Amino acid sequence: MSLKSLIYRSREVGLMSEATARCGYQRIKQMRKLGLIVAEPVTHYGVEEPADSRSR
Repeated sequence: MSLKSLIYRSREVGLMSEATARCGYQRIKQMRKLGLIVAEPVTHYGVEEPADSRSR
């Protein structure tokens, strides 16, 4: 789960105010610029298949 989605969901369910969420988004942006947060590559994750389409 990404930090942005965590902030979004917390705001959506009322765990944080709009102002707090805005500060969180700004902090994430600052940390990315400083290289403290880097994007994780998703290429090493396997492909998921629904249970119904698996061969038996």
